[in-house]
Amino acid sequence: EDSERALTKALALEPGNLQYLANLATTYQRAGKLDEAIDLYRKTRALDPRAPVYAISLGNTYLQKGMVLEAIAEFQRAVELQPTNPVAQRKLAEAHARLGKR
Repeated sequence: EDSERALTKALALEPGNLQYLANLATTYQRAGKLDEAIDLYRKTRALDPRAPVYAISLGNTYLQKGMVLEAIAEFQRAVELQPTNPVAQRKLAEAHARLGKR
């Protein structure tokens, strides 16, 4: 909660700071505040659409929330941005496997 408060204050001073946004999103995700995390990860992806890390993070949060189709779209985006990224490839495969288990 202290880190959440500190990051919120930092973002008030620098609203477009990608690192602060990503760190706060991760803090929310770990705290189970998935809607808040999704909102911030969407912002990071919009601010830096060429960085696969933000698509992967958003995909992970979608998976955590049970939004498998949305997760697949984000992992696919990450693979398209960086086809050799092993994390993106693995997460895409995991999401497809999870979809098959429904």
